[in-house]
Amino acid sequence: MARPNRVTVDPGVAHGQPCLRGTPPHEPVLISDIVDCLAVGMTVEAILALNPHLKIQDMTACIDFLAARPAASP
Repeated sequence: MARPNRVTVDPGVAHGQPCLRGTPPHEPVLISDIVDCLAVGMTVEAILALNPHLKIQDMTACIDFLAARPAASP
């Protein structure tokens, strides 16, 4: 089943960094911030508790977005 695209890239918001769609332009939720939280061991539940406006689908979109990016060259 196709998921709606929850990630947006707008040059006028957060200097064009990927953000979650629907978050305020003056306080965007950056994909990199969510990924950083996961990387240091925060659980999805903890991130959602700190950001009650987010949904589990937003977390999945962040992970999917990261997984779809090409790997960095060494």
